Amino acid sequence: SRPYVGTSATESSPADHAEDVVSELSTILTSGRLGIENKQIIKDAYIDELNDTAATDPSENALRLALQLILTSPEFHTTNLVAKTGALRTQPDPPQASGAPYKAIV
Repeated sequence: SRPYVGTSATESSPADHAEDVVSELSTILTSGRLGIENKQIIKDAYIDELNDTAATDPSENALRLALQLILTSPEFHTTNLVAKTGALRTQPDPPQASGAPYKAIV
């Protein structure tokens, strides 16, 4: 996808451009498994970064942020679909001391 410039009359809106970019990155990096919630979060962050008037190159910053967010998503780190349940994970019991002396080498 081309970088968003926003100066051409034929160029799509930032929201449409964000949808295109995030969909393409999702296809390339997660084989299209990126969930709707995560996709919306990434699109919103991409648009916010595009609208940053203080940045010297907002389109590059927006793309970099979208990449970082996708790379930290659970869909990037798995090979199957992610199903969010909303349930909290149970905490494992802390390990019991063995009583044997412990020596660490640093």
